[in-house]
Amino acid sequence: MPSITKGFNALCSRFCGSIPTLKRPSSWRRVVLAASAAVELLILLAALSKQAYGYVDPGAGLLAVQVGGSMVAGILFFARAQLRRLLRIRPVEHKQDETAERTGPPSR
Repeated sequence: MPSITKGFNALCSRFCGSIPTLKRPSSWRRVVLAASAAVELLILLAALSKQAYGYVDPGAGLLAVQVGGSMVAGILFFARAQLRRLLRIRPVEHKQDETAERTGPPSR
């Protein structure tokens, strides 16, 4: 990648004159820029907001509860898998009865 950048800068300086190279902003400056962009976005959203008239039925609350429960269940499932991987615990394998396999299903 650096060789491509060098070649591009050399080509541009040859045809376009000297082009100043851009430096990456420091980390604190990036944080300040991101924070100011977020504040500007919030101000813009507040300035352009309209009053919304709508109807929310009782089922919408239950839908929110269902989504929240699903999220909690997913997080617990993911955490369990990561904890097993971290502790190197293998899932329990259930062994079937060997005699049932040999003889087949029980007769009536």
